[in-house]
Amino acid sequence: MPWNTGFTEDIIKSPFTLAFERIGIPGSGTVINLVVLTAVLSVLNSISLGVILVAYGLRKAFGPTQRDPEQVVREAETRSENE
Repeated sequence: MPWNTGFTEDIIKSPFTLAFERIGIPGSGTVINLVVLTAVLSVLNSISLGVILVAYGLRKAFGPTQRDPEQVVREAETRSENE
């Protein structure tokens, strides 16, 4: 598809979809779109797994993310007394 053609319905289609449609393979646009959608979902799944594993590793390395507020106040008071 030439880059300098005017706006048509073809402009919103994938180049692969257009090529297969012009060759004359019926239903090829749907198949290509399904493959692309599957690839995108796979990438999102991989990213979410990576984020979960990193968060788990950080939690395991640095301990709980929340501490007892009273303990934080006691530590701050102890520090201010020592100064």
